[in-house]
Amino acid sequence: MQDNDITSAIKNGVSFSSVCQCALDKLKLFLSALRLWKEKRRTRYYLSEMSPHMLKDIGISESERQEELGKKFWQ
Repeated sequence: MQDNDITSAIKNGVSFSSVCQCALDKLKLFLSALRLWKEKRRTRYYLSEMSPHMLKDIGISESERQEELGKKFWQ
């Protein structure tokens, strides 16, 4: 029977709380990235709905809008 990662870490002298803290840190990083991706999706949606007049007001050209809308969600 093989040990799982946590059991192996404990046997190797790493405390269970250290392992949990590491997992929690990784989860926080992932959730932070997820929030950023969601924000980018939302702002790009708003950008896609803007009229040419609104784009001019905020100083964005149509080509700049198209470039931004063409990006992947993680960019």
